Amino acid sequence: MFINLLPQKQKRELKEEEIWKRVFIILIFILIFIIFLILILYSLKLYIISKNESLKTVLEQKEEELNDPQFQNFKKLIIETNQELSKTQQFWQEQILVIPFFEKISALTPESIYFKSFSFQKISQEITFAQIHLSGWAANREDLFYFREELKKEESFKEISFLPSSWIESTNVNFSLSFKYDFK
Repeated sequence: MFINLLPQKQKRELKEEEIWKRVFIILIFILIFIIFLILILYSLKLYIISKNESLKTVLEQKEEELNDPQFQNFKKLIIETNQELSKTQQFWQEQILVIPFFEKISALTPESIYFKSFSFQKISQEITFAQIHLSGWAANREDLFYFREELKKEESFKEISFLPSSWIESTNVNFSLSFKYDFK
């Protein structure tokens, strides 16, 4: 055990001196920390400035490339090509396939009926209906009547109408008909 025989005043001074030493050491550590922090922030600032300068240089180069007439011509060509592709895609989306129609009409047509002319007119852009006109020759009126009845049975054929002159002759009938067809 250790006994301190110093007077109170000196004890207090020693204690204060000890406290000041500790405060001084803490202040030195804080100062060193602040100096390191300042150095780190300064180096970070230099790094950011150098990056900024390099990005400015790259940006200026890219702007020069974008303003290059050859690049502008290429960009114009790409825009024109995209517009053409868009038109082509729209054409393919709006097309109506008539082969299934011909397959269906030929399956319904008796062998004694021949077609001479065909016309097709799309009714509207949104709806897949088309107005169709057919003219042809039938061996007799009964085959033509049978053909009309077969057309009426099909849901795809609407508003079937034969010219009245199609029914006058009983043999060697020249006929003309029109109807609306659903291409769905």
